[in-house]
Amino acid sequence: LTISCENFEFKDDIFDDLVNLEKLDLNGKSRIALSSKTFKNLSNLKILDLSYIKFENLDIDLFRGLDNLEELVLEYSRLKELDPKMLAGLNNLKIVSINENELKEGQKEILEKEFPDIIQFKSIQVAD
Repeated sequence: LTISCENFEFKDDIFDDLVNLEKLDLNGKSRIALSSKTFKNLSNLKILDLSYIKFENLDIDLFRGLDNLEELVLEYSRLKELDPKMLAGLNNLKIVSINENELKEGQKEILEKEFPDIIQFKSIQVAD
């Protein structure tokens, strides 16, 4: 499922009836509000693309319940920080792509240490 949006706020139950969804692409160059309840019923989701969404911070529980998630794409999203606790429990995760973000100094090293086999950095900017 691909959703193109501009400045859109998802209701917490927007995906509740899509329990068999395996790929969700919200790739967009805008700001959208996501809460810890947005993806709560997407336990079969394997690929989640949140590229180009202008996040500064993500809810610590945003990915909770995505038990089958294999690929998470957060490229070009202006992320300053990605707390490793957000990825805890995502045991099927094989790829986390966070290229072209503005991570705080030390973030890259923390993520590489916690998740050495799944974090992908091609080009990363470190914020001052």
